[in-house]
Amino acid sequence: MMLESSRHLYQAPLYKSINNLWTNSYSKVIEECDTLTIDNVSIASIISFGQTSQNRTLFKEIKRLPWLAQALEDGSYLLEKPPKHDFLFASTNTLANLLFQKLCAEAREVIKLYRKIYILTTGGLDSRIIVGIFRHLHKEGETFEKPICLTWGLENSRDVYYGKQVAKVSDLEWYHMSLDPQSVIKNIENCGHTLGLIHSPEMLHSMLSLSDLPKDSIVIAGSFGDSIGRGEFSNVHLLQLIQKTPTNTYNLIENRAFDIAKIGLDKDLQEIHMREGPNLQYVQCEYWMQGYRMRNGLCHALSVINSYSRVYQMFTAPEVYSFMWSLHPSIRGNETYFQLLKEYFPSLASIPWARTNKPLVGKTSVNGLKEHYHDYTIWSGADLNSYLDTLVDPEWFHSTGVFDANSIRKLSTLVRVSKIRVGRLNDIWLWLAGFRYYIDSLERKGKRVIFNNESQSEIKISSRKFFYINPFVLLASMSSIINRSGKALRTSNRNKSLVKAKKEMLETCPPRLLK
Repeated sequence: MMLESSRHLYQAPLYKSINNLWTNSYSKVIEECDTLTIDNVSIASIISFGQTSQNRTLFKEIKRLPWLAQALEDGSYLLEKPPKHDFLFASTNTLANLLFQKLCAEAREVIKLYRKIYILTTGGLDSRIIVGIFRHLHKEGETFEKPICLTWGLENSRDVYYGKQVAKVSDLEWYHMSLDPQSVIKNIENCGHTLGLIHSPEMLHSMLSLSDLPKDSIVIAGSFGDSIGRGEFSNVHLLQLIQKTPTNTYNLIENRAFDIAKIGLDKDLQEIHMREGPNLQYVQCEYWMQGYRMRNGLCHALSVINSYSRVYQMFTAPEVYSFMWSLHPSIRGNETYFQLLKEYFPSLASIPWARTNKPLVGKTSVNGLKEHYHDYTIWSGADLNSYLDTLVDPEWFHSTGVFDANSIRKLSTLVRVSKIRVGRLNDIWLWLAGFRYYIDSLERKGKRVIFNNESQSEIKISSRKFFYINPFVLLASMSSIINRSGKALRTSNRNKSLVKAKKEMLETCPPRLLK
């Protein structure tokens, strides 16, 4: 009996290599290949967006099952039709009640197959809703055992402190998983072997420490909570999303290599945007966010847990996300989430939200906690600096014919002086380290790795660009005052633009009453 279907937003990755058969083991498909050809389109996608595009891996010989697709026995696949986005409208109370019921139904499917349930718990809203749902089902006698809460990160961070409070209020066991520089080294050295390095090792966090979980258990994650429950992607509402354009971030890739790769990447973007033909911009952007960013980023990283037990992403059942997609985009937001928590789990609503350090109900908060659950930026520039510099050797990267040595040197300088997380500096730096480590290890195993340096004379090369350190970015990465001021201004501008975007959407696409 399968928990996930081909229509779930999240599916555990399936790979296909030269044998033309699907398998869930990345290491297995690697073993079948004596020669591996680097896919420059994948590198351009990782540098541009943080993960590979479409069904690509780092190597041309290996493909993944596409988003919302059914794997067939002959090695082919059948694309599923995504649910329709619509413009239905209802009161916040009605939406909260319906979402609660659908999440309970999704959780019941998990309970049918697994007795031992672990929930990744943070100080965010998604995980506490999931904790509340499973705790509710246990109180109703629908589960055999109480779920257990797991939280990774720095002990003095909001996520860890408030995650522990969520477990305590719910009368559940809670375990903390540490996160430190040694965790980062393990992630760098394992991300390639286990997951193909299609995203930064940074995304693995403390996942490798879950290897001791019982084999018959399941780990519940809420990575899709923001995007489905609140229509939000990295603090940006779906109505504010714009179609992504490939960008040679920090000018790390040689101009010719990037311009050639960009052709393939543009085609990938067009395919996902037009998955169901012409659509409104927010729909095309949501396809990209779900089909590329969510699927090939953090959710792919979480799939490493399948090597130990099992991982399932809540909010991904067709009945859940198709319902949310059917709503008018102007009412996909915080209000439904907030109402659900206040109505069904008021004790959890009284625990501060890690993002704001304020509760939804009451005034309780704890000062002095770290805003982030990690110190990746500081670790990269200090504790891990020597280790990373050895791996990210500008001359080695230049020898591939793909990367620009001078840009890597400048990036190294920025890594050393940065104290505060700004942009994608750290995730790219750790990916570069992981890439070097992974390629070296494959070659030690006797694999022939070919860098694809094809030249196409008909390709018009863009004007030469150089990476320079933006003074404001540099100051924001070193000064907490400037960093906070910049964030506050950006948040204020986003809030104002969202009000305008919702108003325009209501005028352009009038809502219809949900029956």
